Amino acid sequence: MNEKLNFLLRTALSAATEDRESFICKFSTLLEEYAGLDKKTSEKAGKHMASGLSVLKAELENEAIRKQAAKEADQTEIAAKLEEIIERLDELARTLNNQKA
Repeated sequence: MNEKLNFLLRTALSAATEDRESFICKFSTLLEEYAGLDKKTSEKAGKHMASGLSVLKAELENEAIRKQAAKEADQTEIAAKLEEIIERLDELARTLNNQKA
């Protein structure tokens, strides 16, 4: 997912899920007005939507954590490979110095 879009989506989800009751009230009011649903049905739909957004927010946060962990693992792997290259270069230099002597 595009990083900027991901950030905007997480921000919107965070804002929508911080005050769950307010979100449910506003969302159910919109459903009543625009979809013509009764109050009980629209409130149930609002609660369902809020739950879904909470789950989506958690999944996006977990994805960000996994990406960060993968990035750190890649950096550790690169550092290990560089260390191995340095050791091999040192060994090669010692071998060349021994052959000169």
